[in-house]
Amino acid sequence: MANKFVFVFNNEKSIGLKLFESLSELNYVEVITNVYKINNKFLLKLFNHFNLKPRFILRKYYSLRKIDFNDKIVVFDNEALTHLSKRRLLKIKKKSKLVVLFFIDNLSNDYPSVSNAKQLFNKKIFDRVFTFSKEDSNKYGIDLNLCYYHKKDIGDKIIIKNDLFFVGNIKSRLNKIKELGLFFNKHAIKIDFNLSGNAYDLGFSYNSIGYLPYEECVKLMMGSNCILDIVDNEDSSVSLRYFEAIVYNKKLLTNNKKIVEMPLYNPKYMKVFDTLEDIDINWVKHQEEVNYNYNNEFEPINFIKKLDS
Repeated sequence: MANKFVFVFNNEKSIGLKLFESLSELNYVEVITNVYKINNKFLLKLFNHFNLKPRFILRKYYSLRKIDFNDKIVVFDNEALTHLSKRRLLKIKKKSKLVVLFFIDNLSNDYPSVSNAKQLFNKKIFDRVFTFSKEDSNKYGIDLNLCYYHKKDIGDKIIIKNDLFFVGNIKSRLNKIKELGLFFNKHAIKIDFNLSGNAYDLGFSYNSIGYLPYEECVKLMMGSNCILDIVDNEDSSVSLRYFEAIVYNKKLLTNNKKIVEMPLYNPKYMKVFDTLEDIDINWVKHQEEVNYNYNNEFEPINFIKKLDS
């Protein structure tokens, strides 16, 4: 590569880091985490709850001050900008060759990890801005980037124990999750549902999870024949479940109609449902060889090449 890169992520648990961590193996890429290292848990919750920007007394924890950004391409995901000030970002921009923002969340989300990034984006500080969402790309004139999913090394072949796998936060999907879980139980579908958020009596067995390392999530997913994807609303973009299905050759059952617009979409292995009557129980159960003819199209190295050029 002609350039050197710095990728900045919020912390070690950041999903952005998990997606791009393979880049840390490249000698021309430096991966930074712990933008703010706040040891006081009460203060950390307070800042996150009110979307405050730690300054002054917490400045000594500010790891970005120690990084050499001179003449490098610096890439932030939106989570890394949660507490970053415009002033600090401008200082980094003055030293670097390019400052790049990649939205790993929809701009319509009201997460603290999105709001500050949107404010900085609107101030037109960044030299390049990318998004994973085709809708946001069209709406805001942002470049589309689908090259952000690195295939994990899952080791030996995993035995299929379940028909259907789901993982996610319950959030506003409670009724959909309950309806689907009861439906699959009724039709003797072996489900592996892993739900975070408040515990509910849904009428079927599920795993109540807290923080689940992404590598563990992938291993659990590999033990099922099919992946279930449940989006919150019609405006939802395609989730990581789509990439997981493609990269690991899994069937995908989703209520997201936008899946048909994605590259490598294959109706043989991907089914879209609107109502319960749309779900083919036999298709979910049937185990077959799945092959999307994937050739590393989504690997982050392709994003690096685009920026380098």
